[in-house]
Amino acid sequence: MTWLCDGLDMLFRAIGHGDCLESLAGAMPGLVRKLIVLAAVDGLILQPLAPWNTRGAPSVHIAYGTHAVTRLSLSEAAQATAVENDDGDTGGLEVHAVVGLLKIASFAYLIAVSRREQVAQLWNKPVYAITDVSLIPLSSRHDAESAITRATRSIAGDDLGDDDDSDPEHIAHLDEDWLDDLVLHGNKNPPSSRSRRGSLKEPSVAEDVMRNKGAYGRFSGGWFSRTGWTSGQRKNMGLSSQEDLLKPADVVVGASPFSSPSLTPAKSQDPPDTTPLDPSAISEHLKSSGNSAAVEDRITALVPKLVQTTKLLFGSKTFFYAYDHDITRRLPELDLQPTDTPLYRRVDPQYFWNNNLSRLFVDAGLDEYVLPVMQGFIGQRAFTIASTQSKSKAQPNSVETEGIDTTEVSAFQNSFLVSLVSRRSIRRSGLRYLRRGIDEEGNVANSVETEQLLSRPSWDSASPVQSFVQVRGSIPLFFTQTPYNLKPVPKLHGSPEANARATKLHFQTLSGRYGFLHAISLVNGHGNEAEIGTAYQAAVDHLNANGGIDSKPIGFEWFDFHTVCKGMKFENVSQLLDSTASFLDSCAWSTVKSSNLQQLQKGVMRVNCMDCLDRTNVVQSSFAERILSHQLSAVLHTSIDLRSDPSTTWLATLWADNGDAVSLAYTSTAALKGDYVRTRRRNVFGLLTDLSLTLSRYYHNLFEDFFVQSALDYLLGNVNARVFADFEAGVRGADLSVDVNRVRREAVDACARKLIQGEDGTEELLGGWAMAAPADDISMADSKPTGSFGAVHPNKVMYETIFLLTDRCVARVSYDWEAEHVGDVHRVPLEKIKSLQWGTWICDTLSPSQMDETRNVGFIVAFEKPEHELGTIRDGAKPDHAIVGTVAFKALSTRSAVVRPEQQDTMKLGERDLVRHVCEEIARAIGELKQEHNVDVVEKDIVSLEQARKSTGYIDQLGHSLKKMVWG
Repeated sequence: MTWLCDGLDMLFRAIGHGDCLESLAGAMPGLVRKLIVLAAVDGLILQPLAPWNTRGAPSVHIAYGTHAVTRLSLSEAAQATAVENDDGDTGGLEVHAVVGLLKIASFAYLIAVSRREQVAQLWNKPVYAITDVSLIPLSSRHDAESAITRATRSIAGDDLGDDDDSDPEHIAHLDEDWLDDLVLHGNKNPPSSRSRRGSLKEPSVAEDVMRNKGAYGRFSGGWFSRTGWTSGQRKNMGLSSQEDLLKPADVVVGASPFSSPSLTPAKSQDPPDTTPLDPSAISEHLKSSGNSAAVEDRITALVPKLVQTTKLLFGSKTFFYAYDHDITRRLPELDLQPTDTPLYRRVDPQYFWNNNLSRLFVDAGLDEYVLPVMQGFIGQRAFTIASTQSKSKAQPNSVETEGIDTTEVSAFQNSFLVSLVSRRSIRRSGLRYLRRGIDEEGNVANSVETEQLLSRPSWDSASPVQSFVQVRGSIPLFFTQTPYNLKPVPKLHGSPEANARATKLHFQTLSGRYGFLHAISLVNGHGNEAEIGTAYQAAVDHLNANGGIDSKPIGFEWFDFHTVCKGMKFENVSQLLDSTASFLDSCAWSTVKSSNLQQLQKGVMRVNCMDCLDRTNVVQSSFAERILSHQLSAVLHTSIDLRSDPSTTWLATLWADNGDAVSLAYTSTAALKGDYVRTRRRNVFGLLTDLSLTLSRYYHNLFEDFFVQSALDYLLGNVNARVFADFEAGVRGADLSVDVNRVRREAVDACARKLIQGEDGTEELLGGWAMAAPADDISMADSKPTGSFGAVHPNKVMYETIFLLTDRCVARVSYDWEAEHVGDVHRVPLEKIKSLQWGTWICDTLSPSQMDETRNVGFIVAFEKPEHELGTIRDGAKPDHAIVGTVAFKALSTRSAVVRPEQQDTMKLGERDLVRHVCEEIARAIGELKQEHNVDVVEKDIVSLEQARKSTGYIDQLGHSLKKMVWG
């Protein structure tokens, strides 16, 4: 084939670079550096390209329909490529790496890096930013070929708006950027930061909303129109059109790819090979969940948006990778010695963003295709220090950028390289107002480790490499903020004990990783942020009062940034530098020379504001600038002051780019206060820019972030595909900071202890469940305790409560979920219960899940109204008033999208089975208490679907439709 011949020719022309080839051969084992993706008859073929395949990485087959990933032998790979060549040489898509495999319901997509940009070299190893990815569908050969053609056109710069569906002549475009990988071993200058796409004008918020409909608004026209997705739209998203799905299949899905004549090319007059989607090929979690067809329909409706969101995320230039170097570990943790251990097994798991997507390749033993991808920022700048000395007095040193002629000093001894690496954690990852604070495991939102490296451009092992590390992260308390306000008030959650446990766990993790800790809080000391700032300081004071972390106190400083720097006087940050100077000097930095760790940074600055973006980046850049001055002064044995030198704005620019990248990942916009970080000046133009960015953030918070957060959680493996069905129903995702099932279990235990506390100790708890209950009790149909049931209004306000069953009574216990406090207890003796009714209970008809009669089920307990026995137990007091004659409960969802390892093998009842089980347990308990007492158990709708539809107003339906159009 042409691409193979071209590749071999390039390899022979590169033989002159013998030392570079030796360096390539010594790379980490077998990583595929460039490959071609081919659409074969019954699956995709991943074929490594010869010049980069120095370790003999195998070809791979990924089957349509089943999505099975298998290794191909040399003969099978040759047969596959020969078939493609005989079939007209339809060509393939040349990519740089595989990110992984995205599987959702019965769909699957190969995610591959189609464009990249070299942004740095670390230890003479190139580091790349992903600038675009291609998603190739695994539904059929026709769909895969269409996606490959579009991606090839895009890479070649063709007009994507052309509606011509004819296949263009495929020209293999083996460029020569692979030579960069070879010659960089001897390259002393880092690459310049240039984009292959050119500059794009950032649209205004108004233009984005009104004309472009935001990043995802264009999809709403397909989802909520009468006609749905057109054939052309489905093809553009890599989905089979309705016509394609009705065509007969020429391939038996699941057959061995190269053991039968099925590889025989189709005749030219035959229709394209198309494998219909198999409805039974749903993911495992859907098979075991009940009513899977309806769930899959709701998930499938959001697949096009998930595909587009995935492409936007990985093409945002915030994801980075390197073939030969572990970019996830800071200097003291790096192992620079050659090893045969695959790279993905060496990286830090909390920065391995495509770990979940790569799982099928790992399970298939295809280590050569598993290339870890990290989100964050990587930037680099070379510079020289020109020193001019007179015979009488040394002049101040000036730092100049790369390219300045320094004739009076040695270029080698005064040339340096600054590299900035920010690593964003996958733990509690997400977007601004949807991921705040801490989770139960001590992980905080927007957690970023930033390392500033100082080295010689040659990375000579005899020259020292110095590393200074800082961290940022959300305030380590349970709190949330609403996205519906420009200045939302933080709302604290959880009991003091729960917050104390999580905060301590967070600082223990930091201490074990970095040593001594100094926390700097930049939140306002007044207004909306004051309460949470005070709570944070109190939490640290509490830790220190109890011995700190491993007998080491945690330093804490509340620096009210906006007050101190009021009037755009950001230079007042120097006050914070002065107050923290002793800690910075004592912790110093890490130094490695000749592969030996000569000095270890003894502690770390933990900086936060509310978002851990704008104010945080200003302060962290100031710390880094101070440390770099100290490092250069120590190396050159003379005083260096970077802050006062006007020629060092390149360092500020590097940090400003870092702030923009971290902000883009968390808020979808650049960082505020970037003008000061770049120029060390603050003016009215910067203020106006910040106002525009603030409005843009507000737009993203309202209209885009809900779905993107669900997509991000799914890509990371934190949730299963049900999250999209839940999103379709509620049009927003849930916070994963707390294990809801664990909290409910603990609430049941706490309520049971209070219920039985005042008894003689012989009462036995038979069961307890978290349920939804009406805010007020249901009125009886008549005033007599006949056991008949009153009408239930569909739109009754519901709240989550605890239902308990003992051998003497049933009880409804109110519970404060935020404070974790037991409230009022309402008891009904078993002998007073006259009848039980259970059945469908529809509250709303705004989404399919709310109308699902198998999931919306409840029960009503009718009991004899006493005059004196029943009452309310309030904080241990005696009953003081009677309750009404019925209590009602509705089952909460028994299925969750959240993936937790300890719950993988737990079998749960569906909502209907759960309610039936509870009613049977109540009837059994009554029978055991009094043999002659029988209770009627009636299966009858509490609120039918028809009744609920009649009570759902037009305004409610219109409001929900608008939410779906905007957010869905």
